[in-house]
Amino acid sequence: MPDYTIGYNAAAKKYLERSQQKVKDVCIKCNGGILSDLDAYAKKFIETNKLEDLKVTKSRSIIVNPKLLIRWVLKVVSNASRATGNNEDFLRRYTSLIIQGKPPSHFNKIRLFAELIKPHIFTEEERTHLQEPYTNEIEVLPMANRVSRMEGSLPDNVVGRMVSINALYIYLVMWNKHASSETVNAAVDSLSRSMGSLTEIIFDLKTEESVVKLKTPRRDALQAYMHQHLYTMDEFEKWASDSR
Repeated sequence: MPDYTIGYNAAAKKYLERSQQKVKDVCIKCNGGILSDLDAYAKKFIETNKLEDLKVTKSRSIIVNPKLLIRWVLKVVSNASRATGNNEDFLRRYTSLIIQGKPPSHFNKIRLFAELIKPHIFTEEERTHLQEPYTNEIEVLPMANRVSRMEGSLPDNVVGRMVSINALYIYLVMWNKHASSETVNAAVDSLSRSMGSLTEIIFDLKTEESVVKLKTPRRDALQAYMHQHLYTMDEFEKWASDSR
């Protein structure tokens, strides 16, 4: 199945082509230096761990630099937040960590998880419902690189984001001082039950490299797409109706 070419922009309150969604508030020095270095790490992370592979069906281990990974993921979700206006103030508190590698005092109020997503193979019955030009498709691959919100599955004062790199989904769970540890643990337990194969990436800012063993994927690409996009279903249906 093809990748998505549109996304819902909450700030604009409409769906936009990906080429229309831009963030232009980063200084040239940061964008060409520090942030480019983080993107270079992401490229190395993808190549080292062979994340171009779309057909993952078994457990595997990945090599991570916890400090650089958390900074890059935060950079990606912060950019998305500024573009959409969702939780922008909340995520701004991590700017010093992204730019300077210096953790704020509340750095412990964040956890990082990863999940592998397997392809969805269409059943014969499902294929009878496919419409042109997709009638010959046999599977849905986890090939979309994007950022999604997770607030629909989390309690108040807890913010969640997902960044997908093909078959690897990375989740950030963040919370403020008003969320108790019991609330956060319950939210994480709920996510683990619904997704089934989450692995926590334990990070500290002194570790240069660690090996993380990811679980055999339980969810497939179609289930993952549906789960992540449920929160915009009403907006999408209205957009689709207005576009007809």
